[in-house]
Amino acid sequence: MVFYKNIKEYKISSKYIKALKSTVLSLGFPKSAWNASTLTLELSNQLGLGEAIEHETFIEYHLNVEAKSGFATFKASVLDAKEIITLNKKEQDSKERVLCKLKNFDLSNHTPMQAMEFIKELKELL
Repeated sequence: MVFYKNIKEYKISSKYIKALKSTVLSLGFPKSAWNASTLTLELSNQLGLGEAIEHETFIEYHLNVEAKSGFATFKASVLDAKEIITLNKKEQDSKERVLCKLKNFDLSNHTPMQAMEFIKELKELL
């Protein structure tokens, strides 16, 4: 949340973790794009970052209490946005399938009953 709001709007991933019974947000970018040693004390304080532990493949930051406030609202907004995108994609996919089926349906070679069955099938796709 801190990096997303103050540095750059990186892509945020979400994944439901069964053991936690919760959805976890994550944000990642190449370690070469950010180096713990380049983080100034002033920026560190502004972002609310505490201790930074540099591992071989990632840097782990700990946040102070003030930086953590508002996370629940932020998480909800990210998950809502992802849900809207997913729903829009599903809706778009179903519309494309219906259009494709309509274009490929040869009305002259089907009985009225088959045409009615086809319409029922299209309604189920929507």
